[in-house]
Amino acid sequence: MDRNVRPVAAMMFMLMGMMSLGFVDNLVPAIAQQAGLWQFHATRAALVLPALVLIGYFAGAPVWPTKFWAVIGRTVAVTVAMTIYFGSLAFMPIEVVLAGLFTAPIFVLILSAVFLKRQIGRRRWIAAAVGFAGLVMVVQPDPNSLNLTSFIPMVAGAFYAVANLATREWCEGEGTIVLTIFNFIGLGLVGLLGMVGFTIADIAVPDFVTLGYVAPTYTFLGLCLIQAVGATIGVFSITRGYQLGEASYIAILEYGMIICAAMWAFVLFGAVPNMLAVAGVGLIIASGVVIALRSR
Repeated sequence: MDRNVRPVAAMMFMLMGMMSLGFVDNLVPAIAQQAGLWQFHATRAALVLPALVLIGYFAGAPVWPTKFWAVIGRTVAVTVAMTIYFGSLAFMPIEVVLAGLFTAPIFVLILSAVFLKRQIGRRRWIAAAVGFAGLVMVVQPDPNSLNLTSFIPMVAGAFYAVANLATREWCEGEGTIVLTIFNFIGLGLVGLLGMVGFTIADIAVPDFVTLGYVAPTYTFLGLCLIQAVGATIGVFSITRGYQLGEASYIAILEYGMIICAAMWAFVLFGAVPNMLAVAGVGLIIASGVVIALRSR
């Protein structure tokens, strides 16, 4: 294994990121009652980016990439993945969208084997399959709602996998703050374009995804601020995790996002998962344990 790979530290950063994102993602329904998705992305980026630049400046950390086009390539992959993911919410159930996005760990294994010529052992393939089975048990998509468009979120999963591989393979040596800044630049620009576009379109009965600009309330700004802080911690931690760990090992741990989101849903709203979901969580944990042991 590469001497620069630190699997235990990578796992700790991934856990921190999952816990943080699992918390703030539970705030999205409340944000959806205040403004549209694209205004949320643009507002969050406007709140986050100055803070990240200041943190980088006072910490003496770089805020501009040394491998500019590599970072741009990674940013494009992240932005495309998240745009497809959130855009899919407009016309299909969220559980189907989540299942599609979280095919990313499987795509990481496939891309690592095909393009990076990494040796992916049978146990890791099995662990990936078990983790995805657990994910399906947790989100429990309705088979009657599945059609060809239901597979569109898998495209988001594929681009997300490319971004995760790029974190270490293309952007090795880049500062974590740099990659986090460009994450938010990409999503902020897409949010601004989407907000302007849907404002001009002026759809008669808009939803969260098709709503243009609305005058922001203090509640919206407060929720965006909390989401911005949590998302910054989450994105920073996950990015650092991929910098410290080999992507084909680390990617499977992202299934833990579902566990963290469910845990926070219980803490915040008292939402209790059914027994099938609990069994699915068990499979996800088992998958992560196998991956962790195989990465040592």
